[in-house]
Amino acid sequence: METNIALNIENVKQNIEQACLRSGRNPKDVTLIAVSKTKPNEMLMDAYNAGMRTFGENYVQELVSKIDTLPDDIEWHMIGHLQTNKVKYIVGKVAMIHSVDSVKLAREISKEAVKRNVTADILIEVNVALEENKFGITLENGIETVTEIAKLPGLNIRGLMTSAPYVSNPEDNRKYFRDLKQLCVDINSTAGDTNADNYHSHAVYRFRNGRRARRECVCGNRPCFHKHLAVKRHNLRNNGGLFRAGCAPYRRKA
Repeated sequence: METNIALNIENVKQNIEQACLRSGRNPKDVTLIAVSKTKPNEMLMDAYNAGMRTFGENYVQELVSKIDTLPDDIEWHMIGHLQTNKVKYIVGKVAMIHSVDSVKLAREISKEAVKRNVTADILIEVNVALEENKFGITLENGIETVTEIAKLPGLNIRGLMTSAPYVSNPEDNRKYFRDLKQLCVDINSTAGDTNADNYHSHAVYRFRNGRRARRECVCGNRPCFHKHLAVKRHNLRNNGGLFRAGCAPYRRKA
């Protein structure tokens, strides 16, 4: 079956809109990020020509290569595990780093951002389900870790990110999304107790034109992304579905 990327994009957007309407959300508050790892530039350009402008990459070398060869108005996100020795290649080139999983990594990003005189937007990765094969801080040390990272210069903590486990029943993952949201709430409620001047503004909210905007909670895409949106996630990563054949609209079971 031939891949129709434009149709896939339209179907995914319809799925998002339906999920938002069911949960009382505004679809315009959700950003779709096309995960384009290992995909050739030709496929990315098909998506670009169909209106996509936000792409996520997992590997630094591939990301840098695509940044150098594809249109300048693409917004790139680093969504994969990031090693400290690779930080220097992407700071100042990506719109956001989704996978800050330690204070050590945050310090390295901060150092590079200060050196380049830029502010790096980051998300703190939380391993909510405590999966051994995934990175991230834990719910238990979440407030402490975010507080420490918030004190570093050159960083703008836009929120939290998690990728839920693969499960057969999407309802099984709802608790993880709720736990992530609760951590956002807990961080906000303790913001005044930290000595970091930028904690309250940077750790929980993002600002536009000097005005407080929405919290950023981000989830990797699964068949249950409708559950993500039901608990107020704002960025949704589509892990390759846009580039596959036969990406059909979601039909809710009766």
